[in-house]
Amino acid sequence: MSNRTTEWEARMGDKLATFVEAQLLMDLREYGIDTEGLTIDWSNACQEGHCIDVDSGWLESADDIHVLDRHGRIVAGGWIDFIYVGGETKLRAFWLYLHVAADDGWTVVKSHPTIPDHLWLALSEVEKDTVAAQDEAWSSDPKVMMDGSKGSGLVDE
Repeated sequence: MSNRTTEWEARMGDKLATFVEAQLLMDLREYGIDTEGLTIDWSNACQEGHCIDVDSGWLESADDIHVLDRHGRIVAGGWIDFIYVGGETKLRAFWLYLHVAADDGWTVVKSHPTIPDHLWLALSEVEKDTVAAQDEAWSSDPKVMMDGSKGSGLVDE
């Protein structure tokens, strides 16, 4: 029985939603955020157009995704996206834009609409070339424009 409560989660399916949520929480750790007890809130997800069908479900880039603490307070949020380099385990979800709660409001943590440097550096050269060749959504990303193996194209996040 599914414990998914939003239409967004239902379209992803349990397996893919669990996989994507784990990746998004792992991505938060790259920005120094302790993810213990945090959950992803899909209730306000807004479609952004980059989508894919994988064996266990459907994923689309989305804005207005929140991260909640164990008390239900929003501690971070933003726009999520993904790269796909073949097979379900080669799907990499990440925060395209990210802001975190701060004492005086929100702090912007990631504001460039690019594949995060830490994710790009973790890909093999074959995976980088696959993203460059097969996913039009990333054709203007400096890393992809450099064709992966031919240069880093790294940008400040």
